[in-house]
Order: sequence, then structure tokens, then C-alpha cells
Amino acid sequence: MRRVVFLYLGRTGAGARFALELAQTAKASGDVQARFVLAEGMELADDIRALGADALFWETFNSAGGAVARVGRARNLAQRLETDLEATKPCAVIEIMPHVWSPFVAPSIQRAGVPRAVILHDASAHPGDTTGLATEWLVRSALKADRIITLCGFVSDQIKKRSPVAYGRVRQLFHPDFSYARADAPAPNGAPLRILFLGRILAYKGLDLLVDAVEILRAEGVAVQLNVFGSGSLDGLTQRLAALDANVVNRWLSDADIAGALGANDILVAPYHEASQSGVVAAALGAGLPVVTTPVGGLPEQVQGGLGVVAESVSGSAIARAIMPIATERGVLEGMVGRIRAAAPARSMNSFLPQLVEASCS
Repeated sequence: MRRVVFLYLGRTGAGARFALELAQTAKASGDVQARFVLAEGMELADDIRALGADALFWETFNSAGGAVARVGRARNLAQRLETDLEATKPCAVIEIMPHVWSPFVAPSIQRAGVPRAVILHDASAHPGDTTGLATEWLVRSALKADRIITLCGFVSDQIKKRSPVAYGRVRQLFHPDFSYARADAPAPNGAPLRILFLGRILAYKGLDLLVDAVEILRAEGVAVQLNVFGSGSLDGLTQRLAALDANVVNRWLSDADIAGALGANDILVAPYHEASQSGVVAAALGAGLPVVTTPVGGLPEQVQGGLGVVAESVSGSAIARAIMPIATERGVLEGMVGRIRAAAPARSMNSFLPQLVEASCS
């Protein structure tokens, strides 16, 4: 049995879900002895505690200013981690997602003589995402790791262009599907196709393009229902969404909110202007929802094998054309749902965990 330490110091978002599903899978498999070092107050912390997982919860911060003001806590954590690693000698410390404190903690892992692996979700900042202001800081730290784990070829290629030396330490895996919920049965024949936009509403995520697409479909007499779930500014889309009678839940989503949204829709659309891979797409596929994406970043890789449709271009008209056969030919939707179910074992966290441990420890 291999012993590994998973490190995640973020408090919200997909990293918390990643940590929970890793903990659930490690406990069920019995092949990995996993210890988790996590942020106190992290979303889903109670779920991880309820599993009885071996976990150390460390108080971090809850504001941008706190990241600097409380950096002493990062140094204390580094000391604690170094002592623990020297005593237990795991085969690797795996950072589930880089964090602004990673550069303070990384030297302690090195001093303990334990390989450090980092799952690098993004190799560059997303346009307009203020949380990505620290991306360069995080990427520089990640590229110094003993193993750099990527979840799509697009990010691997970005690293290759930036640093051929670091690229030699890249191990490319895949983004495992999340298991928030299984979708309900598709809407009956004749009912509008239920289209979901899910996640933070930022300019690069292209809600404007999806609104364009739904307006085009409606003008052509195609029955669709748009449902928008996520926090962020609607940037002048409010009236257009109202005219479409869209269901809008504009706030931070709990795990239960996400599960409910996935369970009540037929497809998810990721109409992004720019992307790497997407945790939202992973959640949709894990729930059995086909995905329509734009041809950007690693999104086409996530839906390859007929699990969705890639629009011909980054435009509302192309997205509308991609949705059209799904909305008008029930067999198209049913075929994609069947392929998603057949591919589920290979895309699961059960499949991902042993590959992650092997890539990190070898």
C-alpha cells in the first residue's frame, strides 16, 4: 500500500470537491493510505471529517489581505508538515491545486526528502478572472515540482512552450468526472430541451454567447429552456434572460444547489471564450449530462468519444447549430447519454486515483 499526502489550502470551489472525492475513493479502495492537509473552513470539510479520513485542518485566511497578513501561519504549517513527512515518509506530497502559500510550503517538502507533485489545472490566467491574478506566482511554484500533473493536452502544450525543462517532468492524466448527482430522466418527447449554464459568471465563460444561441433557436421555433446557475455579474444580460423566460439563480452555489441543477437539466453548455479543462464539464458528465462546448482549450478533449458536441466556432450561431440536433432529435440526446454511461468507469475517480499516485510517486 502506498502512502501519500494530499495538500489543498483553498477554501471554496472545485478543489474542495476534488479533495472530497479523492478521500472517498482512497477510503473505499484500500490501496492508498492517504493523509489530507486542508484549510480549516474549507467547503465540504465536514464531509471529509465524516468519512473518518486522516486529515489535518489548518487555519489559513478568508480575504486577499489575509494571505499576506497571516503568512506566519504558512511558515508554521511548513514546519509541521516537514516534521510529519520526516516521520512518515510518504511516496509523494500531491498538491490538489496550487495555492498562494505553496511557495512557502514547498521547501519543507524538499527538505523532508519527499517528492512533490502538483496538479496544475491552469498554466495561464483566465481573462477577467480576478482570482487569477496570482496565477503566475502559482505556476512558477508548480513548475519547480518533481512531478507536474496535467489534466489535458492543452495545458501540457502550454508548459512545453513555456519551459521545455519543466515539460520533462509533466505527467498528463485526465480530469476525472465528479459525482454530484445523476441526472433525472430526460424531458419527455415534445418538452423543451433543458439547457444548463453552471458556475461562476465571468466574461470569459461566454454566457453572452449562450444567450445569443438560445435567441437564435427560439427564433427558429426550437423549444428550449435556459437555466442559469452561478454567482457573478450578469453584465447587461438581465433583460435578455427575462425575455427568454430563463430560470436564473444568481448566487454562490452549495453542493446541494449544484446537484439539483445537474439533476434537473438535459444538457450542459460550456460556451467559453477561453478555457483549459473544466470542472463544470466534469460535473455534468459525472451526472450523465451531454455537453456542448466551444472549440477552446482542453474542452474538446473532455467530450471526445461522442460525450458531447464541439461547436464549429466561438459564436452564438455555432452554439445554436450544435444544440439544434440535440433539441430536435431525441435519439441524438439518448445516444450521447448512453455513451457517457459506458465511458463512466474509465473517467471516474476510481480510475484516476491509482494513475495519479503512480505518476506522482514514480
